[in-house]
Amino acid sequence: VLQAAWLADTLTEFAIADGPIATTGTQYRRYECYILDISEAQPLDGVSMVNVKVKPGYTSNAQGARTTV
Repeated sequence: VLQAAWLADTLTEFAIADGPIATTGTQYRRYECYILDISEAQPLDGVSMVNVKVKPGYTSNAQGARTTV
């Protein structure tokens, strides 16, 4: 999904939360972002990590407002 949004240059919605998103009391901030870069290190051993660089884009929705479930 992320790679398709990156290739299509479309906004993708992200929520940064302090706990499970559907749990009462969880606080989160919501952003609609463009994906600027996706890169993946190729380690010889250990865990493979994918780095995703995003930038908030223009939208009519509220960006970054703190919300509590």
